[in-house]
Amino acid sequence: MKRVATVLMAFVLLISSLFILVNATDDTAEGELFKNGGFEEPFSLTVPNAEQGIAQWTDEQKKQFNAGMERSDEKAHSGNYSMKIKLPSWYQSTSFRFGVKPKMRYNIEFWYFAEADFSTSSVEIKAHKNLNVNQWGNKSIEYGANLMQQKIFADNESGKWKKASFEFSSGEKSDYPSGEYVAYLRFQFNIKEQTIYLDDIKVTELGEAKDPAGILTNGGFEDDFAYYMPYIGQGIGQWNAKQISDFKGKMEVTSEKSYSGKKSMYVKAPTWSGVGGIAFGFEVKPETDYAVEFRYYAKGDFSNSTVSVQSVNNNQKCTYSKNLSGSLKYWDGTQEKWQKFSVKFNSGTAENYDAEKYIAQIEFAGVPQNTEIYFDDFRIAEISDDLILNGNFENGDMITVHDFDGYPMGQGFINLNSKIRVRLMTRDVSREIDRDFLYERVKNAWEYRKKVVDTGSCRLIFGEADFLPGLVVDKFSDVLVVESLALGIDRLKEQIIEILKEILRQDGIEVRGVYERSDAKVRQNEGMERVKGFIGKEFDTNVQIEENGVKYLVDVKDGQKTGFFLDQKYNRLAIQKLCKGARVLDCFTHTGSFALNAAVAGAREVTGVDASELAVEQASKNAILNGVQDRAKFLCRDVFELLPELEKKGEKYDVVILDPPAFTKSRSSIKNAVKGYREINLRAMKLVKDGGFLATCSCSHFMSYELFTETIGQAARNVHKRLRQVEFRTQAPDHPILWAADESYYLKFYIFQVVDEK
Repeated sequence: MKRVATVLMAFVLLISSLFILVNATDDTAEGELFKNGGFEEPFSLTVPNAEQGIAQWTDEQKKQFNAGMERSDEKAHSGNYSMKIKLPSWYQSTSFRFGVKPKMRYNIEFWYFAEADFSTSSVEIKAHKNLNVNQWGNKSIEYGANLMQQKIFADNESGKWKKASFEFSSGEKSDYPSGEYVAYLRFQFNIKEQTIYLDDIKVTELGEAKDPAGILTNGGFEDDFAYYMPYIGQGIGQWNAKQISDFKGKMEVTSEKSYSGKKSMYVKAPTWSGVGGIAFGFEVKPETDYAVEFRYYAKGDFSNSTVSVQSVNNNQKCTYSKNLSGSLKYWDGTQEKWQKFSVKFNSGTAENYDAEKYIAQIEFAGVPQNTEIYFDDFRIAEISDDLILNGNFENGDMITVHDFDGYPMGQGFINLNSKIRVRLMTRDVSREIDRDFLYERVKNAWEYRKKVVDTGSCRLIFGEADFLPGLVVDKFSDVLVVESLALGIDRLKEQIIEILKEILRQDGIEVRGVYERSDAKVRQNEGMERVKGFIGKEFDTNVQIEENGVKYLVDVKDGQKTGFFLDQKYNRLAIQKLCKGARVLDCFTHTGSFALNAAVAGAREVTGVDASELAVEQASKNAILNGVQDRAKFLCRDVFELLPELEKKGEKYDVVILDPPAFTKSRSSIKNAVKGYREINLRAMKLVKDGGFLATCSCSHFMSYELFTETIGQAARNVHKRLRQVEFRTQAPDHPILWAADESYYLKFYIFQVVDEK
């Protein structure tokens, strides 16, 4: 549904910054924390210090568990061992301990093998409190704050290892009464007399936790919900087990009905009228305006029921300090259809919050007895002053945008969680954004590619440059890889994919599979989780492609970005004519693309260098695939360290190629980036023989053409070299440059003849 909003002209100009997100590449998790997560080393039967990694209960607790927990060589996802857990005849849990830092985001992943349905079981992260003596005289674990709970196990698929992953925030000191920042990865098995294997448990630090205000995850109940008041920013929660029992009604995630997605929250009220019993917790900033929105489908007369936003003074008991919104009668129970509720409130001052955190909660009161209601798409956002909003909308909606004096500027997706508040889809305010509209956009994108590039492997959709902001789709032979980075387009993602498959089929191209690589950190700026996995049926994610007569194996699952850098396609072709009979050095080779183009073109000797062992391994396989392994060799080295060594040895090359990663991803780091580009080009020029060639590039938007050109010139003057420009190139035309969006022009590629000063 189209909504209406009015925005300031100055703000709308920010829309062009889309490609800052589209081209962001820094999504690598740092700081592997969990030791012995593959169980290759024996583990302790006592609770270890945090830095020791894998732990099991004490010997006495193991006896009480009355089941097997052992390091086993029967099955393993990798290596030779896994953790085997044989469950007793009652529900049980087990925990693994690790150290964390305060106010940090973490990612946890693990693999599991089960031949029963564990989908009702959950995974929790709990802050460490202390060790107390229980009634049996044994030490037992008590916990501080609940940091995360999620039903993460998929339905049973016998005989296969499956991967599970999730993120959580470590919280603050108040969550750790013990004083130590120690967390527990806790498996709550809601199944009996079954066996499960765990392997390759990894905990990685993602960086400082961003302010989660305005972000309520799982508001659509697609990932079920937790049975406790959740930690900040983790989304929908429910009251604790006793409160559920006292409620006497029914509360569950269901697939019977939904406003969007596949699931909603179903509530059947108890046999008495009262509070609905559902708690939705989220953190707020002091003295800040917020908007709360959700959808509801009521069966019964709810006209006397109310909803309010309360400040919480005790997060465990869910008691309230102040009504922040007033008690509002909001729903029409006479119509059995999905309806929308929204309310604004101000968070108030510290005196409204007895707890250390500013935590608010939605309260439902006066729910009629024996009535039924469905909830979906809860959204909570901070209201910013940079937008003047008229009318109702929810984040991700298509709205009409006007300038300050009411002139209609177009339609676009709105998201108050995002730094890019509105992304324009069309300038035509009368156009309906429906399937016909999307078909036209996708069809135009494909027809354009057919005219300008080899479509065997190419970028099919390039975000705003194809007038589909926030969406990237790459084609590798008969496989599509999708990257969705904006909430609005994410809702249309699967529809666009189906349209794309239909259009390709018209040209005789049958898509074998679709893999999603929406795992970039920038999704979190949109209030979305990072996503990675198959869309539709599974397939072999190692895909063979051919480009410029060169064959590659592309890993669409674990390769960088979408698996392969297609934007250099014709730049790689351009160096072929320079490399026949040449000695070539390819720096930052990644999976060997420039090096292999040189070798296939007839180079007598090619050396590719990259700091990634995985990349070098893949490049070597690609050399064998092309039958050039005798002439193309690959080294795992730091280029900045290697080049001075080669210079000292007096090495000279006919062709040197520089394809470094972006040295800058922000304006604030341009100065350091200039130093890096100058240094690497200076060193490379020293290794080019007199009259040889240098191919050099920058893939950073912030490193402008003018600045990059000046930096190369400085490097040449410093080493007393004269440059004769052979050609200047940009990205391949399947990555079109949109003149209305400077950020879409990011790749600069030079070929120079390097001549000694004489």
